[in-house]
Amino acid sequence: MKKQLVLGVLISSLTVSAHAYQDLSAEVLLGISNQRTDFGDGDRASGDSTSFGLRGAYSFNPNVAVELSYQNYGSYDDRWVDEFGRIDETFKSSALMAGVKMSLPLQAGYSLVGRVGASHWNFELEEIDSEFPGEVFVFDDSGTGLYYGVGVQLDITQDLFIGVEYTATQMDVTLGGFSVDHRARNIAASLGFRF
Repeated sequence: MKKQLVLGVLISSLTVSAHAYQDLSAEVLLGISNQRTDFGDGDRASGDSTSFGLRGAYSFNPNVAVELSYQNYGSYDDRWVDEFGRIDETFKSSALMAGVKMSLPLQAGYSLVGRVGASHWNFELEEIDSEFPGEVFVFDDSGTGLYYGVGVQLDITQDLFIGVEYTATQMDVTLGGFSVDHRARNIAASLGFRF
């Protein structure tokens, strides 16, 4: 009887240690986003902005998780002059993303991380034309696309981790009947908690 009890305790402790990782995690991301808008025929605008994001994940095991995140890429300004006057533009974009995170453990708590998934993006362009003073023209669109990313993560404790990552999101935007390619490339630092 004592042997069975000791064997039961030993098996239980092995099972607990094998499942020592927590299933759920939450992260806050802060970074710099480079956004580029290509209007075709060589016309493009680009700029950098501060980005902010939130991410939640459910881990199936220490190497594979599903993620849901929101990323606000911020806004950037552009200005150009045509034969009628000056045009000031502000570009804004954000995305709600669902995907898979894959981790490859390295040494000393470091992991190489890759992520891929689908994004539901939102894009907005505001224009102020000097030919029409006092008027703001707003063009916006939303749609779905793919995102991907790579990064490095460091486990500080079992519950706390930090990371640095690069992600890219492609947006095929239609503005007033014209096709526009918009890309957000984001470099961010993250702080995460497991629970």
